[in-house]
Amino acid sequence: MKNQNQEITKKEYYDSEDELDLMELLNILLREKKTIMVTFLIVALLSLGGALWERNQSKRAMEILRVDTEKLKDFKVGDLLPLTVVESVYKSENIEKNNKLSLDKFKEKFQVTPIIPKSIQEKREFLSKSGETLEYTPENYRVDLRVGSIGESLNILNNYSKELQEYYGKKYLNQYTFKSIPMEILRDGNYDYLDYIDMIESRKNSLESILKNRADEKINYASYGYGYREVEVALNNLETLDIGELRNYLEATNIVRNTEEFKSQYRSRREKLLREIEEGRAQGENYLKMINSYGKIEGNEIIPKGIRIQDNTEERDKFYVELMNKYVNSQLKMEGLKNQLAILDKMNRDLRVGNEEEVKDIEKQLEVIIEKYNGIVEEANRLEYKESYIENGALIKLASPVVVESKSKAKLILGAGLVMGAFLGVAMAFLKNFIGEFKGNRGLLGMIVVFFLVGFKGYSKDLIVTYTHSQVERGLNPDETPFNPILNIKDKFLTEELGVDEKQLKEVTVEAIIPKGIDKNVENHILNGENYIYVPSQYRIKIEVTNPELREKLEKSLIEEYPKFYTDYFLGEIKSNGVVEYVEEYRGYRKILESFGNMIGGIQREINNRIATNKSKDIEYEYKNINIELEKLKMVNYRNISDYINSNYFVENLKLERVLLRGKIDRLKNELLKIEGNIEIYGKILKNYKVSDRRVKILENGDISMDIGGNGLKDREYIGLNRTYMNQVNKKILLENEIKKNEDLLKNMREPNGKEREKIENDLNSVQKILNGIIINMRSIELKDYRREYIGSVKVTLDNQ
Repeated sequence: MKNQNQEITKKEYYDSEDELDLMELLNILLREKKTIMVTFLIVALLSLGGALWERNQSKRAMEILRVDTEKLKDFKVGDLLPLTVVESVYKSENIEKNNKLSLDKFKEKFQVTPIIPKSIQEKREFLSKSGETLEYTPENYRVDLRVGSIGESLNILNNYSKELQEYYGKKYLNQYTFKSIPMEILRDGNYDYLDYIDMIESRKNSLESILKNRADEKINYASYGYGYREVEVALNNLETLDIGELRNYLEATNIVRNTEEFKSQYRSRREKLLREIEEGRAQGENYLKMINSYGKIEGNEIIPKGIRIQDNTEERDKFYVELMNKYVNSQLKMEGLKNQLAILDKMNRDLRVGNEEEVKDIEKQLEVIIEKYNGIVEEANRLEYKESYIENGALIKLASPVVVESKSKAKLILGAGLVMGAFLGVAMAFLKNFIGEFKGNRGLLGMIVVFFLVGFKGYSKDLIVTYTHSQVERGLNPDETPFNPILNIKDKFLTEELGVDEKQLKEVTVEAIIPKGIDKNVENHILNGENYIYVPSQYRIKIEVTNPELREKLEKSLIEEYPKFYTDYFLGEIKSNGVVEYVEEYRGYRKILESFGNMIGGIQREINNRIATNKSKDIEYEYKNINIELEKLKMVNYRNISDYINSNYFVENLKLERVLLRGKIDRLKNELLKIEGNIEIYGKILKNYKVSDRRVKILENGDISMDIGGNGLKDREYIGLNRTYMNQVNKKILLENEIKKNEDLLKNMREPNGKEREKIENDLNSVQKILNGIIINMRSIELKDYRREYIGSVKVTLDNQ
C-alpha cells in the first residue's frame, strides 16, 4: 500500500514538472516572437532566393517548328540540326568564348522532340498489340535550348530558327537563273550580224519553251501583277518586231560585217548543209522502207472454243507510230535545211559591207534587241524567284514563337524553406544576441526589396506595331511570301528606306508580344491533330539609341511612314507592270500596229483565263465588262487606224520601209516554199498511212466480233497528222495573202503629209491610252479587295503602359 502511494506521488510530481516546462517554453516563444518572425523571414527569403535561382536555372528557350513533309521527303529529327546551321549560329553567337562549349557540345544542348497527335499515338498502341506498326513522319517538332543565361538562350534559338529557315529555303529554292547577253559580245569579231540574230533567237526560243504555259498557270496576280503574260507578249514582240525586222533588213540588203570572212565561212556552211540534207534524205528512205514493209494481218479468223489468241498489236502499233514520227521529223528537218541553203546562196551572190550610216543603224538595232532581251530575262528571273520563294521559302515554319518555359521545383523549395523557417525560428528564439545583429542588416534588406519592387523606368517609350490583315494568321505577307516583321522593319524599312547604319540598327530591337502559355496552347492543338500555327500580330520596338534627335526621327518615321511602306512594298510594285509605250518604242506604223495587236491578243487571253479561274461572280462580271471595252477598242479604234494606214499605204519612212519590206517579202516567200514542202511531205505520208487493222472474228458459236487492233495509237497518230496537214494548208493560204498584201504596199507606199501624220499619231496615242486604261482596270480588279484589306491593316503606336 505504501509503495503504491509512493508511485502515485511520483507520477503527480513528474506531471507537474512537465506542465511547468511546457508553460515556460510557451512563455519563451511568446516573449521571443520577434526573433521567431525575423528568423522565419530570413529563411523564407533565403528559400525564395533559392527557388528563384532554381527557377531561373530550369528555364529554357522553347519553340515549335512545323515541317512541310510533303516537299521535304523522309524528314528525320536530326534534319532539324544540320551542322551547317549549328556551326553558323555557333560562330555568330561566339559560343566558344562566351560559354566555353565545343561545337559538338553546343549541338547536344538542342533538345528536339517530335510532337505526335494523340490519334496517331492511340493507333500505334492499338497496332502494337498485334505486332503491327504505323509509319508516321511527324510534322511538328519541339526544340528546347539552354545555353548561358535565359536571355542568351532566347537570342540563340531565335537566330537558329532564322538560319534553319534560310538554310532549307536556299536548299530547295530554284537557284537557276536565265542568263542575259553581255553587250560586249557586239565587239566580238567572230560574229557576223546574222550570227548575232541566230544566237539571240536561239536563247529567246529556249526561254520561251521554259516559260511556256506560265501565263495560264501562274495566276497569283497579287504576287505577280501582270507577270508572265507581260513576258509572253514581250517575247512575241521581240521575235516578230525586233529580231524579224532586223533579219529582213539584213537579208534584203545582203550586208555583212566582212565579205571575205563570210565567203570563207559560206563554203564550209554550204558543204555542211549539203551533207546534212543528204543524210536526211538517206535516213528518210530507210524509215520509208521500214514503214512500207510493216506487216499487216488481214482476214477472218475462226476461233475454236476454249482457245485464246494473244496478239501483240499494241507493241506493233507503237513501233509503227515511232517509225512514222522519225520519218516525218527527218523530212521536215531536210526541208528546213534546204530553206537555209537557199537563203545562204542568195546572200552570197550580192554580198556587201554596209556604209557608216547602215553599220551604225544595224549595231544600234542589235543593242536594242539585246537590251530588250535582257530586260525580259530580268523580269522572268524575278517572277521565277518569287514563285519559288513562295513555294519553298517556308518549308520550315514557326508553329509557335520562341518563348521561355520552366519545369522548375521552385514551389517545392519555397514550401520546404517556409517549414524549415518556422522550425528554425523556434530554435533561434533562444539566441537573444541574434536580434541585435539582425537589426543592422534590416535596412539593407529593405533597400534591396524596394529596389526590385520599384525597378527602373526607361526614358523613352516603346512602339507597338499591330498587323491585322488576314494573311498574318497564315504566316504570310500580302504577296504570300513568308511573314517576317522583324526583317521587314529592321532590314527593309530602317536599313533600305531610312538608311540606318549597322551600329544604330543594333540599338533597335523588335520582339513579338506573346500571350502567356501560347506554347502549351499550340502544342495542345497539334496533339489534337489540328494543322495549327500561332503567328503574333503585335510586335514591340525598343529604340535605345543615345542620340535623342535620331530616336525622335525613328519613332516618327515608324509611326507615320512604316504602315504605308509595308503595303506599298508588297503591292506597290504591281502599279508599273504591263503599261505599254509602243508609239515611242517602235519606229514605223506597221510595227506599232503589230505590237498593239500582240498586246490586245495577250490581254484577251488573260481575261479569258481570269474569268475561267475566278469563282467570284462580281469579279467575273467586271472582267466581262473589260472584255467588252477591249472588243470595242479592237473593232473601232484599233481597226479604224489600221484601215486608215493600210488603205492609204502610209509608211513613216519611205526609204527604210522599202528595204525592210523587200526583205520581209523574200522571207515570206522562203517560208511559203518551206510550207509547200511540208504540205507535200504530209500529203505523201497520209496517202500511204496504214490505219489500224480492223479484225473480223467469227466465233465458234457463229457470232461475229469486230475489233480495232491495238489501243488506237495508229488512229490517233493519223488524226494528228491530218490536223497538222490542214494547219499547213491554212498557213499557206495566210502566207500567200500576206505576200500579196506586202507586195501591194511595196508598190503603193507613201509618206503621209503633215495633217495626215498628225491624225495617225493622235489615233495611235489614243489606242495606246485606252489599252493602258484596260490594263490598269484589270489590275484594279485584282487589287481592289487586297487594298481594301491591307491599307490600314498595319498600325504603329506608342506604348502607353
